[in-house]
Amino acid sequence: YGDLVRAGREADAVRDSATADAAARCLADLASARVSLARDELSAARHLLDRADQQPVGQLPGEPGPGVVSALIRARVLLAEGDTAGARGLVIRLREVHAVADPALDGVLNVLDGEIALRSGDTGRARILLALTEEGAYFDRADGRLAQGRLLLSDGDYKGALEAVAPCLDGTADAMTRRDKVAALLVCTVAHRRLGLTDTAADFLEQALALAE
Repeated sequence: YGDLVRAGREADAVRDSATADAAARCLADLASARVSLARDELSAARHLLDRADQQPVGQLPGEPGPGVVSALIRARVLLAEGDTAGARGLVIRLREVHAVADPALDGVLNVLDGEIALRSGDTGRARILLALTEEGAYFDRADGRLAQGRLLLSDGDYKGALEAVAPCLDGTADAMTRRDKVAALLVCTVAHRRLGLTDTAADFLEQALALAE
């Protein structure tokens, strides 16, 4: 839900527990890596991912493999560093090895690949990838909505961008976090500025800054 302090504390508690086995320590490192990514502490995130990858952990029942989770976080670390080629390479590998029989993972990868395409300026590819999410349940997740909103901003469809991220503001988007809401508020800030509604844009920016503190 975006409470990074509590998430980090809980992960540390699991890792430091005398009863924690390799699987628990691996999951704690993955959780801590995700927290570090959210805090833009990219070196710490890489270190934690490297340590998690060294843990001898097998498949957990009902969960994606730790290697898949690690690769997804690592792709976002690379994206945050501006290495779109490296991030896309990980996405391609995950598609080839793991996503063939996993529709949920395929949806996650479509959104992530769409974000990578947007970051590298390939709006055509981003449009194709994000259109695929409209046909699945993943479209109603917060990160899918945000990716759609950013794409529509880049296309100049500012009203469409506002509509796309609206579920992130009213709380109806799935898998919503505080960070997602901040991102949605920033999309609204840009969209309203482009529409000439500077006072409304300033209000959204103020909300984003207050929530991010």
